[in-house]
Amino acid sequence: MTTIVKVGKSIAIDSRITESDIVLDDNFKKFHEDNDNIYLFTGSMCNFEEMAKLYKEKGISDKSELFMDTTMLVFNKKSGDVTQIRTDKESKAVQVSPVSCHLYCLGTGRKYAYGAIGYIQRSMDKMTDEEVAREAIHSASVFDLYTCDKIKSWSACV
Repeated sequence: MTTIVKVGKSIAIDSRITESDIVLDDNFKKFHEDNDNIYLFTGSMCNFEEMAKLYKEKGISDKSELFMDTTMLVFNKKSGDVTQIRTDKESKAVQVSPVSCHLYCLGTGRKYAYGAIGYIQRSMDKMTDEEVAREAIHSASVFDLYTCDKIKSWSACV
């Protein structure tokens, strides 16, 4: 499973891969990067690079069956804008929507991450958005078996 946290124009993701209650890897690269975007993934394993390529070429709807039960967040490196793409194994539909809120957490550790963000924002006002996102995932890793504290993060160049 995965925990992803977006705070303002920053985003972070953990690196743990699990199957049921078994930790398979604590240092897995669950993102793909090109010149413009960073693509972060959660859900069923798939060919991440292919999914990112199809999204960029606007062809993901044509091959949605390749990515069933996968969610991809596209983080624009320049603007910090985030778009969410969900694929559903039952309807075989692709849902694309902008993530316009300041705070957004996704994955198994999301409720812990939201709690940590609330605490951080009340007590530590000198942290950057990227530091808050990283700390939220770190806090989630304490309580959620499916989240680890090996974290990758980015901030937009705005």
